[in-house]
Order: sequence, then C-alpha cells, then structure tokens
Amino acid sequence: MNALASRTRAVTTDSVERLASAGLIDEGDTSVFVDVRVTCEVCGSVSSASSFLESGGCSCRNDA
Repeated sequence: MNALASRTRAVTTDSVERLASAGLIDEGDTSVFVDVRVTCEVCGSVSSASSFLESGGCSCRNDA
C-alpha cells in the first residue's frame, strides 16, 4: 500500500512540475500528499487503508 501511495505522489508531483514548466499552471510552492482511506458502507466508519487491511476489515464486521 505504501509503495502505491509513494508512486502516486511521485507521478502527481512530476505532472505538476511539468505543467508549471510549460506555463499551463501556476505551481507556486506546492506539496503533494496521498491519503488512502476506506469507508465502510455498513457502519460509515473511515480508516486508513493500511489500518483497514491490518485489522482484517471493519470492526463492525469483526464484531459480528
């Protein structure tokens, strides 16, 4: 999961820099953050993807 987030951040950063270099956007001083979240459609809880996977899914399903 971390590798996917790192790759997404790198590709997005590169895209922003290329568009700024081409004069298509005003980059300014930017940082790219990737935050992958999972929302349980049953109970509505939200957790990070890594926490969700580590815990074996949503606690509402694990409590059943």
